[in-house]
Amino acid sequence: MKLFIWVVFCICRFIFGIAQRLWWRITGTATTLRQIQAGQLYEKSAHVRNIVWKCKWDDLSPSEPSKFITTHSHFDHPRCILGDDVTLMFLDENEAYFAQTPLSVNIFSSDLSPFLYTALFNHVYRLIVMPISSFHRIADEIGDPKTKVLLLSNTGRCGSTAVTQVLESVPRVVSMSEPDGFTNIIMLRKKLSNEDLEKFIQSMIRITCKPLKSNPQLICIKTKSMDFNHADIDARLFPDMKHLFLYRNGKETIQSFYHAFGFLPIAKLFHGMQTSRLAHRLFPNQAKFFWSMLMVPDLPWLQDPELMIKTTMVGMMACHWAVQCHTYIRFKEAGMDIKAFKYEDILENPQHACERLLEYCGLPLEYTEIACNALKHDSQRGMLRSRKDTKDKDSKYLIKWNNPDVLAEVNFFCDQVGITRIGEPTLLPDTISSLSS
Repeated sequence: MKLFIWVVFCICRFIFGIAQRLWWRITGTATTLRQIQAGQLYEKSAHVRNIVWKCKWDDLSPSEPSKFITTHSHFDHPRCILGDDVTLMFLDENEAYFAQTPLSVNIFSSDLSPFLYTALFNHVYRLIVMPISSFHRIADEIGDPKTKVLLLSNTGRCGSTAVTQVLESVPRVVSMSEPDGFTNIIMLRKKLSNEDLEKFIQSMIRITCKPLKSNPQLICIKTKSMDFNHADIDARLFPDMKHLFLYRNGKETIQSFYHAFGFLPIAKLFHGMQTSRLAHRLFPNQAKFFWSMLMVPDLPWLQDPELMIKTTMVGMMACHWAVQCHTYIRFKEAGMDIKAFKYEDILENPQHACERLLEYCGLPLEYTEIACNALKHDSQRGMLRSRKDTKDKDSKYLIKWNNPDVLAEVNFFCDQVGITRIGEPTLLPDTISSLSS
């Protein structure tokens, strides 16, 4: 049913778009847009659009322009995005898209959704679109963050959402869970020069961390796992930003990935294309999409098409975990100031782990009890699969670890990057949550 609605939506959007372009030519809106795209009319280069219909057939996909049918409202100064009710939602090489949400809604609250990109899509009622030139200019006006910022990178499925909510429970801490701007950078990496990429990252972070009326003492940004691939650039551009890398033992991480995403039609579709030689010939970009999003671009052995084709979904998840852990070590060896935090330490000694987390973030230890209580909540509530859903479907998504082929595949990726094999405990350097630290 969801797919049928999406098809109807796409047809309507196509027809509506033709009529809208004609109407905008008649009314002069198209002329104004051309001038704005040419770098003129900065003071009115923010195009405010009312949303008529929004639709996704996959909840995990980015909130890109194709998910919306909008009408022209008015042109405004780019400073209109400075309000607390406006949040960066999507970024490509040409334009930046912002979501305007009701002022009565705390869009960063985990009670709305564990993930910011979901909360934005559910509550946005207006889009504000501006060309990249205006995006960079308003970012320069905002400048570097005026408050402390913690970038919470992770392997995925390692308790990072729970840790985000722990920090959210502390007064005057704003937690942003998986803003899409950081993920959009991954998509832009192959399209931009190194200089342009750094400018995009700088502007994106400046706007994401713009001043808020609540005047937080800390902004915690928990990114998607693949966003860690440009954390070294983030650190170089913003040397005052703190960095923490969350991880978990490999076996449990991969099993959790399989529980969370193994059943998704979009995951099955892209993995099916990735393992199809025909798809690689007919649709090369789409066939490589899943792989290119999850894997580090500068490891040559990962670019082998034969490896992509023969890797199972479980193998991909193992590779992603191992490569992310390897990337953490690589960044540290290159001089990046970053620490690690292990999920198992939270389970074994939550008070110690919360104390070390608060201490690292420069937050008062008097909030330790509040932080520990936040761990009792289901961090995935309201999402595709909560804790209860996962328990109900355990048997269907259990990985057969006793299968020699499964172990051989996952350990191949661990061996390639020098990370402990699956089933063995992993301890990364500078893990501050450890009792021995």
